[in-house]
This record gives sequence, structure tokens and C-alpha cells, in this order.
Amino acid sequence: ECRQEVPRLLINMTSVGKKSHHDHLKYGEPNNIRDIFYKGTCDNGVIELCKLLGWENELMAMVNSEYERLEKNQTSKKPENQ
Repeated sequence: ECRQEVPRLLINMTSVGKKSHHDHLKYGEPNNIRDIFYKGTCDNGVIELCKLLGWENELMAMVNSEYERLEKNQTSKKPENQ
């Protein structure tokens, strides 16, 4: 749970979290002031959010750095005859 003024973002391929308990997600409802639903993959949702916040370059630098690290780690584990 979180305070009522804290925004909540759901990134998912399908709409969920709309059950009728007191703290359900209210995206799409007229009285909603904090819930947002982004229909899509987690990767695409995070990329879009980072674009909106001006963080796209930093995100892509981290992603590329991690890919390079993983590739280097994978290459160092290959047997010498490959």
C-alpha cells in the first residue's frame, strides 16, 4: 500500500487490478487522480516513461553497458577450441 497522493503506473499487456476492493486501481474511472495504465510490454513501457522524463539516453547507456558486460562474460566462458 502507499499514500493516496502517490501516483501508480501499471505496465501490462492486459488490464488488471480493477477488482472492487477499496484500494483497486482506478484508471479509466472519472474520479481517478493517480492511476495510469500503459498497455504494452514492460520494456516498451519503461522506454516510453524514460523518454517522457528525459532519461532515454541514460537508460540506453545502461542497457548497452549491461549487454557488453554479458557478452564479455559469455565470451570468456567459451572453451578455447570454439
